[in-house]
Amino acid sequence: ADLVVDASGRGSPLPALLTDLGAEPPAEEQEEGGFVYYSRHFTGPLPQIRGPVQQWYDSVSILTLPADNGTWSVTFVGSARDKPLRALRDPGSWTAAMRCYPLAAHWIDAEPITGVDAFGGIGDRLRRLVVDGRPVVTGVLALGDAAAFTNPSLGRGASIGLLHAVRLRELLRAAGGADPVEVALRWAQDTAESVEPWYRATVRTSGARFAELESDRTGVPAARDESWALVKAMTAGTRNDPTVLRMLLEVAGLLALPGEVLSRPGAIERVWTAGGDAPRYPLPGPDRTALLAAAGSSGKPHSRPLRPSMWLS
Repeated sequence: ADLVVDASGRGSPLPALLTDLGAEPPAEEQEEGGFVYYSRHFTGPLPQIRGPVQQWYDSVSILTLPADNGTWSVTFVGSARDKPLRALRDPGSWTAAMRCYPLAAHWIDAEPITGVDAFGGIGDRLRRLVVDGRPVVTGVLALGDAAAFTNPSLGRGASIGLLHAVRLRELLRAAGGADPVEVALRWAQDTAESVEPWYRATVRTSGARFAELESDRTGVPAARDESWALVKAMTAGTRNDPTVLRMLLEVAGLLALPGEVLSRPGAIERVWTAGGDAPRYPLPGPDRTALLAAAGSSGKPHSRPLRPSMWLS
């Protein structure tokens, strides 16, 4: 074929295929995942949305994600190192714990269609087929998760993949018989512009949140991260200032990078005013001790290992 598009996802066999052909391997950056996900799916009338789809609490985050055909998922996200939280793999413990969160509890007042699916091992990876300014192969373009994937804690993977696909469409419309080396170089540039900034922003945010979860688990205060403090202030400030809410929605909708939003005149000052004095976890919910008590965990480790995940980001 004149062109092969690798859209085979995070498990793409492309590096092995290239090696078999005698090509150099792609350049890769790999980030440790660190998160674990305890998820259930439900069906019925879609619950009322009373808070953000991603909610941060002491020791866990909660994701309430509407889907299609009258289904949705509800997920606890914690640190993979937090062994007491493995009690959440039991449906009864999971349900008792979720009942403690007023903004999420009503999402489980429906028919469950799965047990608790516990997944871990999802990290972040960026793959480049142009190394030191030279393509390792021509006639092959990696798309979506085959080029870059992020952990699902922020739920950006599908959106980033769609942004990438739009850029591929535009490239192919404009390329029209261009030299294969030129196409490879242009695609590397398009990927650097459309995907890499969101990849790096996601890695920074998820890394800061993981450090916070680890601080909750160990009781050791995390080093202050000014960028993360600003993100937390923006999140808390959405309840006080509609302009800050719009700023956050721009970032959540991948309409503008955090740096773009915060570089606007007066934006940082507005965020600090709206949410700078908020408590660490302003949403109503239990502290770590109450969470573990509700889940029926004694704080002792649960020995059964987690299964590696095949979730899409």
